[in-house]
Order: sequence, then structure tokens, then C-alpha cells
Amino acid sequence: MKITSSAFQDGKLIPTKYAYHGVDGGNNISLPLSWSDVPTGTKSFALSIVDPHPVAKNWVHWFVINIPAGANSISEGASKRAMPIGCKELLNTYGSPGYGGPEPPK
Repeated sequence: MKITSSAFQDGKLIPTKYAYHGVDGGNNISLPLSWSDVPTGTKSFALSIVDPHPVAKNWVHWFVINIPAGANSISEGASKRAMPIGCKELLNTYGSPGYGGPEPPK
């Protein structure tokens, strides 16, 4: 299975508009994501964006469950507004359901 984002290239910085509100220019817009090469028999998807950095201590930025097997993407800014039908956004480490963008220390 392969997951990609049209927002940035692998190994590159995430653009500021996807950062949390505490970052100058951050709008906390959820990332656009798409996936392909789905295993046969998949019944649903779960998505987790977790920062394993030692300072972040496994900070949960986004955790979504019950994404329908027929879905192959989540559009930019979909968190809390236009998610695939049937999925559920769980709490992030900020304490709210849905996407919570990065907010690295200065």
C-alpha cells in the first residue's frame, strides 16, 4: 500500500498552512492524502499521523478510524468538515477530535 500527499514531497518540510495555530502563518488545515495499492479484502482503513521525535513524545496529530474501504483519499481541509462517510476522527494530543497540525518548538 502507498500513501502520498500532494502538499509536500517525502522528506521535505510540511508547508506552514498545515501547521497548528501557534505557528506564525499556521492555519491548521488538514493535509490532503491519497492511497493506492490497497490489499485485497480490505474492509476499512485507519489513519494515524504521530510524531515519534523525542521532544514530541509520540504526539498524535491525527487519528481516524472506520474509513470506508472504497475511499482512496481525504481532501485538503476535510477534517471536521468533509471526511469520508462513516469514518470517525479521534482525539489528537491537543485534546480535540480531528487534525492538529505540527507546532514545533522555536
